[in-house]
Amino acid sequence: WQEGTGSPLPDLAKRNQRLGQAAQFISELGQKNGHLVIDLNSQLISPSNEQITENGVQLNDLGYRRLAKLVMRQLGLLDTANSQVTLNPERIVTTRGGVHTSNLVTTKRGIRFDLRSDRLPCNFLDANRSVRIPDASSAHRLRVDGVDVLETEAKRWAIGQAILHGPEFDAAEKLRAEIFQKNLEHRRRLRPLNRTYIFLFRAYEMGHLAYEMEDFDRLVSAAEERIARLLTPRSHRYSIERIDQWQPVHNDPEHEVPRHIPDPDTADELASMTVADGFALNLFASSPILTNPINLNWDTQGRAWVSMSSTYPHIKPGTEPNDRIVILEDADGDGVAEKWTVFAEGLLVPHSVMPVQGGAYVCSATEFLFLADTDGDDREDERRVVFSGFGNADVHHMIHALRWAPWGELYFNQSIYINSFIDTRWGKRRLNGSGLWRFRPETERLEVFARGTVNPWGHAIDRWGQSFITDGAGGQGPHFTFPGAAFRGAVGAPRTLPGLVPGKPNGTGCEALSGRHFPEEWRGGIVENDFRANRTVRYRITDKGSGFAAQEVETLVRSTRKTYRPVDLKVGPDGALYIVDWYNAIIDHGEVDFHHPLRDKAHGRIWRLIAKDRPLVERPHIHGAPVDTLLDHLKSPEDYTRTQAKRELATRPHAEVLPKLKTWVDGLSVVDPDFEHHRLEALWLHGTLDTPNETLLRAVLNSSEPRARASAVRMLFHWRDRVGKPFELYAKATEDENPRVRLEAVNTLRETGSLPAANIAMRALRHDGDSWLDYATWLTARELRDDWLPALRSGQPVFDGETGP
Repeated sequence: WQEGTGSPLPDLAKRNQRLGQAAQFISELGQKNGHLVIDLNSQLISPSNEQITENGVQLNDLGYRRLAKLVMRQLGLLDTANSQVTLNPERIVTTRGGVHTSNLVTTKRGIRFDLRSDRLPCNFLDANRSVRIPDASSAHRLRVDGVDVLETEAKRWAIGQAILHGPEFDAAEKLRAEIFQKNLEHRRRLRPLNRTYIFLFRAYEMGHLAYEMEDFDRLVSAAEERIARLLTPRSHRYSIERIDQWQPVHNDPEHEVPRHIPDPDTADELASMTVADGFALNLFASSPILTNPINLNWDTQGRAWVSMSSTYPHIKPGTEPNDRIVILEDADGDGVAEKWTVFAEGLLVPHSVMPVQGGAYVCSATEFLFLADTDGDDREDERRVVFSGFGNADVHHMIHALRWAPWGELYFNQSIYINSFIDTRWGKRRLNGSGLWRFRPETERLEVFARGTVNPWGHAIDRWGQSFITDGAGGQGPHFTFPGAAFRGAVGAPRTLPGLVPGKPNGTGCEALSGRHFPEEWRGGIVENDFRANRTVRYRITDKGSGFAAQEVETLVRSTRKTYRPVDLKVGPDGALYIVDWYNAIIDHGEVDFHHPLRDKAHGRIWRLIAKDRPLVERPHIHGAPVDTLLDHLKSPEDYTRTQAKRELATRPHAEVLPKLKTWVDGLSVVDPDFEHHRLEALWLHGTLDTPNETLLRAVLNSSEPRARASAVRMLFHWRDRVGKPFELYAKATEDENPRVRLEAVNTLRETGSLPAANIAMRALRHDGDSWLDYATWLTARELRDDWLPALRSGQPVFDGETGP
């Protein structure tokens, strides 16, 4: 029989008639002599319009599958190839068709058992294997070796549900592929190319290649061994469990579970957004690349690293978390990511990622990880737990918000229900409740920086090194924070500081604004996300004594769709603001059932905000740039450029960087309006490289710019054991005319400790103070009491004799 393929062919009717006559003669002859004859000509004819040949003669894949099924039927193998597992009402498993069970375990919702078959299943059969639950009254789910195979309604289980895919079928397909490859190698041996030159009359030229035929024989033998191993039956773990229909535990109010949730539509979402006058919004990236994105940070190549979690907020039993980190790249600079790479997967709620040379640091549940890329292919090769023991009592409180400090420390946060107990090479570290951690990568030293707020879901560091955090539940706007600061929620704190804008909404994400793209009046402010109100807002930050004042000045983006849930935001290498949109109508954590079916698990967005009439920043060349170019980047108005330049310089040999850095500092012009900041950046680079420079430190401590002096005091703390007469420098800073310099001095003296430190710190009380200085001196006296109180009780003078009321 020859199949018509639609192309011009001779009259197939007469040809097929002759083929049929020949087939009938062969069949009759075989039967006459007692042979089993399979008449392919009459039985393989396609019953439908499906084509079963490649060209009318040679079978295609479908044709071969039908051929195999036909041969099995004629050989009497089809019945024995089918098997069934039945789960009766008493939860007793019975089988037929060459399958055997063992290690049965009953569960609340079903049963689990090992199943071994005498042969692998055939994926070309209609119902090769089935599972039957005669009394099924609800849907059930089948897992094999922990893999979800199918879930279906009760009536399908009652009559017998066919199993058509899963790990066993994967093994059968692997066997088929191995046999196919073996046959190819055998064919190359049987009918080698250039046979004339190897074996026949021109063998005098290439006959020496005949030995290669033995290599084909070895390949075939090796394949036969692999096939034999694949044919050996093995057990698979079956789990058949009832699917309980999800039921709400209570009636959720509209603000927690909206009654109407519009379908995902990025064009409609964009149309629903109101953007501040003079600005425009575009979509940088979305699903399916992004699924519930949480955090974004940039690398030295200008690529966005994004952590995502569809596991959040809770793991379902029997499922494995597969949260990911992706790298997004806008290679052509059009504001849209056209390339993406999965850097890591199989993570558990990675709340934050920070790329570094050779990999990335990741906050993942109870662990602080380093994911190493050992071969430079932008994919995780090794995973190391740097620290474990962070709390997990509330998943949206777990460690998050990685942020570089300009001097080379890496900061991250935790929230109110988290109690962390960390063993480090520097000793045990404890943080009960909310707070900020600081981490030095080179030494892996971990310390608590500040404590409190309810949900500190964002941390920004401004141009001069001062820190601000958001609070996702405290309702006090941004918080100015410093070493030792404690806010509402700080466990055991007898005294706390307020936020800068009491009564303001809860925030997520926090970014200090800098650079040339946005209007000048924006610079020095911060932006946050008011995630509950579906908006992104800007705050003006101004100096106020030793601290700051803040004022909400405008809403940058607002959406009428409840699915817009901005959770993070960062200024990018082009100067635009990138807003991470979790995309979920349900954002309440404990208030709404963790498994509520309306929790979106498949979508996410990153939006890009630009100023319409202002040029974007030319993306700087950082990765692989010469040292001189990187040093000049330290003069950039953009925080991104200066931060990434220091990160790149940290990867270069000190012997190459330090001499050029000295030349760069010596070449700075004192008439440059940014001279003091340039010098501070050089000091911070020394901090990043962990190479103290006492001459430069003393110069910046004597700067005409008080913000530079304040930051230099903090560097003095880090280098206190490696510079001469540090307490003399502390003493001068404690009585500086600027209150912020005094605040830094008091805080660093408290961290330094000792009776001299306490004595010098209290000199700040000789000057006018404010709430932050009053708090800092009180805390210093309290925490250093074991240094000064015994001295006072023994009659020694303390606090320069100034111990009166």
